Amino acid sequence: MLCPPHPAVPLILRRLPVMLAVWSAFAIPSWKLAGQERLHHPVHWRQPVAVAIDHEGSWLAVGNERSHSISIVDVERRQLRSEFQVGQGLSDLCRLGTTNQLIVTDFDQHCIRLLNWKAEDLKQTHQVEVSPYPVGVASAPQGSTFAVASLWSRRLTLFDAPNESQGPRKKWSIDLAFAPQEVLFIEAGKQLVVTDAFGGTMAIVDAESGKILRQRSIPAHKMQGLAVTLDGQRLVVSHQMLNSLAHTIRNDVHWGLLMSNDLRWLDLSVLRSQSDDFYKDSHMHPIGQANSGMGDPAGAAMSSNGTVAVALAGVGQIVVGKEEDFSLHAIPVGQAPTDLTFTPNNEMLIVANRFDDSLSWIDVSAKEVVETTSLGETPALDKRQIGERLFHDATLSHDGWMSCSSCHVRGHTNGQLNDNLSDDSFGAPKRVLTLLGKADTEPFAWNGSKESMREQIESSIELTMQGPRKLSDQEVEALTTYLHGLPPAPSLNRARAVEDPILLARGKAIFEQQDCVRCHQPPLYTSPDLYDVGFEDEEGNREFNPPSLRGVSQRGPYFHDNRAGSLEEVLEKFRHQVTKELTSQERRDLIHFLRSL
Repeated sequence: MLCPPHPAVPLILRRLPVMLAVWSAFAIPSWKLAGQERLHHPVHWRQPVAVAIDHEGSWLAVGNERSHSISIVDVERRQLRSEFQVGQGLSDLCRLGTTNQLIVTDFDQHCIRLLNWKAEDLKQTHQVEVSPYPVGVASAPQGSTFAVASLWSRRLTLFDAPNESQGPRKKWSIDLAFAPQEVLFIEAGKQLVVTDAFGGTMAIVDAESGKILRQRSIPAHKMQGLAVTLDGQRLVVSHQMLNSLAHTIRNDVHWGLLMSNDLRWLDLSVLRSQSDDFYKDSHMHPIGQANSGMGDPAGAAMSSNGTVAVALAGVGQIVVGKEEDFSLHAIPVGQAPTDLTFTPNNEMLIVANRFDDSLSWIDVSAKEVVETTSLGETPALDKRQIGERLFHDATLSHDGWMSCSSCHVRGHTNGQLNDNLSDDSFGAPKRVLTLLGKADTEPFAWNGSKESMREQIESSIELTMQGPRKLSDQEVEALTTYLHGLPPAPSLNRARAVEDPILLARGKAIFEQQDCVRCHQPPLYTSPDLYDVGFEDEEGNREFNPPSLRGVSQRGPYFHDNRAGSLEEVLEKFRHQVTKELTSQERRDLIHFLRSL
């Protein structure tokens, strides 16, 4: 006799029997590569992260992050038909305007690929190099242009669409002050909105000239869903919000005071204005409530009749509703729903579930899942993959308000301040530290109070997330394995290909002359000790463990309380550990070196 699972068992384990049943119920179609059919049926994890439906609403393309492939699904039969290998780092895809051409971003090979899409067949037509680490792509409604957001090089690039005589042509490329991810055309393709992958910054850009019309920050982070209302007047953004005035205690977590999950409706005319009051003519749908936090909003979609849907990646649900609704209706789906799309007739909502390689088909009027489609046979999870799933599982927190990735977006940082008992004090909010490149950089926390990654993980689950249970030794080991495998963020200078060997050598010499190596010792550019750096937090603490400087160009603001807005301010305004006066050129050289780490 089977007993019902205990509610404290993680989401991934509770759903394993269902996942296995789904995988075994479907035959796997032939695997293809650029139209060339292979005879074997691959067994691997796919991890779908993006979906696009064709102009007629007959076929669905699913972009798979882990297998770097695109699965083609028959919409009417809800049946997987084919799968194609596409590059080595698929991160996003979209359809080009009203055509049946796909644009695919390749994160690892730093390029975009255009594919002709006809029913269950795909054929690559163009491959174009872009600024490194492309993560987001969007097409103008008419399909005349498309835009690519590049994460670590912090660039936005606009392309003219290909025609019969030439391939895609770069129109402009601009540098951004933040790392972008989501991009969306507004104003009938005349402008673009691009959002911060980590924090709460967004920019509105003129599509013709590439000029940034307005950049502003809102109280938000992890803005992973963008849509625009039918009248084109409001921008709809799914995001999380970390409150630095709240504490990591059970009460503040329970009531959503520490971390909230939200769907915000922003008036575009106000966003474009020079006014700081972005709340004017805007409102918000809270996602989650006490006892049901609904962690980690992800992709968002808007139907042609005004119904909005948001994937809740941390709790395996989606919510649907309309702007005038008092609340949004929650529907359970697969594990880690990430992207979703409505069929053209608005009758069906299709959800891609990243961590169980499946699609959920939702009857919009009935608000229920009517079918689940497997994307293929999968192998057993290894330790790192188990850790990855735990890292993104909001059910490890009290009421499901947040996962580890809520604060550490993509393993990095949301750049916010958090008043955290994990560092043994309340009353002194501190910046969320990046987890990228943390292997062998013990101890952890700003005060160096955690001697190992294992100790930090256990403390974070218990004291920060107020988890409902203690993790098992195997779960802690899996999370440790996953985190130890996260590399440092690439340097901004290297990603933008602006590294100058002469400036680099001069900056390194100054770094050594200023005795920066005392605290930031190569090759990890940190040290295990605590240092008094001349700052005092609200609790009177003056000694801090120095964060590694690897990838420091991808962080900021700086210091434990975000007091320095840039590396320039670190050296010029706060004169951080500057032992002798630096000339302007010496400061530029030193900053060039830091931005190359």
